[in-house]
Amino acid sequence: IMNRLLVIGGISVALIAGMVSMGGADPIVNVGEVKYADEAGNTSTRVSEPAVINGPYLVITKKASRRDVKQGERFTYTITVKNIGSQPARNVVVKDRLPDELKFIENSQRCSRKDAKMSIEKGSTILKYLLATMGAGEEEDFECDCECF
Repeated sequence: IMNRLLVIGGISVALIAGMVSMGGADPIVNVGEVKYADEAGNTSTRVSEPAVINGPYLVITKKASRRDVKQGERFTYTITVKNIGSQPARNVVVKDRLPDELKFIENSQRCSRKDAKMSIEKGSTILKYLLATMGAGEEEDFECDCECF
């Protein structure tokens, strides 16, 4: 842990940074965990997003715009990928495999980054997004529209 007091133009600025260094370049990953039970005694465990030092660490979540879908109805999937590590991730590939009950709506793929490459594997329901790099702290959304059939 490092603490410094800088004086910039007569203004005091405190810099407080916490960092663990083991002297190497290998990532250090640490997570927190919580266990709990509901009134019926069913137990659950949740794990935090990891704290990562000395490397990239990507976290992915997927959400649907609707929870209930009937045959013929459309909705949007959003995949969010965040680099919570301390270094850039390179050659990032995000794959989205749809269940057999759904189909992609042609040309509906979107990404928050203009340089993302998007494709659908021929004869399949696998959508791929490619990013050359994802910086530390960066977050990207990948979306596609689907139909239930």
